[in-house]
Amino acid sequence: MLRLNKYRANDGFTLIELIIVIAIIGSVMTLGLNLLNSLWQKQRTGVTSLEMIQLINLAREKSLAKGAIYSLMINKEKKNMELALFNPEDERLASGIGDMKTSENPDKKKKSEVLFRSNIPPDIEDFYSTSGIKLSAPVLFLHFYPDGTSDSFIIKYNNRDKPWHFIPRNGGHGVFLTDINSLRHEH
Repeated sequence: MLRLNKYRANDGFTLIELIIVIAIIGSVMTLGLNLLNSLWQKQRTGVTSLEMIQLINLAREKSLAKGAIYSLMINKEKKNMELALFNPEDERLASGIGDMKTSENPDKKKKSEVLFRSNIPPDIEDFYSTSGIKLSAPVLFLHFYPDGTSDSFIIKYNNRDKPWHFIPRNGGHGVFLTDINSLRHEH
């Protein structure tokens, strides 16, 4: 009599086995993608910090070299910023004190030398004074002076272990803080 083997050599996987393997692979891929995404976010925020440090250093370098005041204009409504030679008229117009219509000839208005123009990086949440007050004006001006000093301010980044970036008046790259209240203890 023929003996039937319970297990044949050419049997494939059962449907349940395939479903379990696919579920395990899907779970591992999901965890891997989440890890890569969080690493990318941290790396991108680091680049944003570096870009801001380079921009601040450029402003200080130019103001020292030219013996002139430079302004970093941050337009929170338009989500852009530009670094230019200081022009008091720009600040008056942005604050609503000045009126472009009263200018005799708008074509003759002296344009500021713009060194840098960009969108505000999405990783930057907001800007604060050194006393911890959120700067709520729609347009902010941060000045860099010919003696190497600047207005001191704080940048708050999203998604960081140390989200607060204190930019001191006397130069340097600044300090990253875990809490804005620690600013009082460190400086």
